[in-house]
Amino acid sequence: MRDIDIADLITTTLYNEPKGRFINMAPELQKYVVMRELLTKRGGMVVKKGGIGIKETLMVDAGGRSRFVGELEEDVVTIQDHLQKMQLNWCLLTDNMAYGKSEILENKGRERINNVIKPRRMAMMIRVAASMEDAFFDAPDVSNPLTPWGLKYWIVKNATIGFNGGLPSGFTTVANINLTTVPQFKNYTGTYTTISKTDLVEKLRTAHRMTDWVSPVKMSDFHGDFGQRRVLFVNEETILGLENIGEA
Repeated sequence: MRDIDIADLITTTLYNEPKGRFINMAPELQKYVVMRELLTKRGGMVVKKGGIGIKETLMVDAGGRSRFVGELEEDVVTIQDHLQKMQLNWCLLTDNMAYGKSEILENKGRERINNVIKPRRMAMMIRVAASMEDAFFDAPDVSNPLTPWGLKYWIVKNATIGFNGGLPSGFTTVANINLTTVPQFKNYTGTYTTISKTDLVEKLRTAHRMTDWVSPVKMSDFHGDFGQRRVLFVNEETILGLENIGEA
């Protein structure tokens, strides 16, 4: 006979259950990138104090080349336009939790095993994190202006090596920038066949150098307080292959 088969023992004895603690097994992913890493100051997040959206002024053209001239040669002056505006609208995300006053009154004292509100708030925050993760990595939907422009809006695949990123499907501009007139706004692209030093690693090195922009004239940019940070988003097979190369 087991202890739990003795009726009086079950009636008179509680399980040894820790109070004020529960194990969180609700997250569907091992790691959430957006909330835990990108939406932090270290991840480059910048808090805006007002406005109905974001506009950034881009200098998209230097106007050609300067001229070498002879002594006292008359200069030729031309006024040119160099700037364009990129525009992003805010996206709003909502979630909620609810509780009754009676729950608060009853869920206290020695009778309380866990705070009844805490798991609801934690579940709400997990839903928020999962929703932002989905929006960041999902393909953009031109028919839904309420969702944010995620990674695949800004970085569009192309098998050709170089700055060949095009428009996301269904869109005619990228943040109000015409890629035909401003081709330097295109993202760097390429493809690899094998996870090896001579293929993927070599192409990653080239991509790193090709996207390491350093202006000859000091000016403000998007780097923020922590400089130009690089992040690689890869699947398990790829990261395992890269780790094996590094350990070889």
